[in-house]
Amino acid sequence: MFEPINRAHSILEASFNLGFVSSLEKSRREELIRGIRDNQELQAFLPKVEELKVRAIQFQAEDVSPSYEDDFGFELKRFKEDGNPEWTLAVLPSGLSLRCLDYQRWKGFIRIVSVLLEEIFQDSTHGPSPLVESLSLRYIDAFIKRNKEEEDYQLSTLFRDNNYVNRKSFDSGYRWHSNSGWFEKISYDGRPLEYLNQLNVSSGTMNIRNLENTTILIDHNMLLTNMCEWLNYETVLRFLDDMHDNNKKLLSSMLVTEVSKKLMLVDLN
Repeated sequence: MFEPINRAHSILEASFNLGFVSSLEKSRREELIRGIRDNQELQAFLPKVEELKVRAIQFQAEDVSPSYEDDFGFELKRFKEDGNPEWTLAVLPSGLSLRCLDYQRWKGFIRIVSVLLEEIFQDSTHGPSPLVESLSLRYIDAFIKRNKEEEDYQLSTLFRDNNYVNRKSFDSGYRWHSNSGWFEKISYDGRPLEYLNQLNVSSGTMNIRNLENTTILIDHNMLLTNMCEWLNYETVLRFLDDMHDNNKKLLSSMLVTEVSKKLMLVDLN
């Protein structure tokens, strides 16, 4: 009854977000932004460049007018043959956001992420970076109900009984949502790390890729806000690999066996 949005996988969108430390000096921030913009590998992969003008507003006491500071950023894009965006990279004074709207394989996605991290950690490849305040990896998986008859909606054909979808959702028809969040602990070389999982699972009539269907979205964001001083380029890449595996394990624990087999997610837990 439900089919993944793509033939080989269910990923509608994958994104990587990174926040710069708020105390970073403007001159250093501008240097960092220009370094990313002028990276030759990024320019070749994301050839469309758009400069962005940014104005920061700082509110002070009630009797003092707000102050304004002009800043800059940019957006790099890659388009598909049909004119729709395939990849976008937005870099602003506060951080960056890389979005992949035509996900194929983790190897290709993490390669572009690694280019960004190399640029940010270039002065401290084997040591901590004072530039990064937070980072996250987000997946949005989509499953389409091919039969448009509402009375044929059976959530149990996609989800097993699991810890992430409220039991009431199985009896609520085709419109519902279920939100949850929890912290997960992980360790690198005996040093602990804790990150937040934010999960939003929803169902309803949605227009995706110019087609309107009853769709179930699994929106999973894995967020690290407490950047430990020992995190460096190599450890961040290991951490992202682990978050990628964590997302696959999450899906495997939610989906019925038939769907898991189709997506090659069986026996991950």
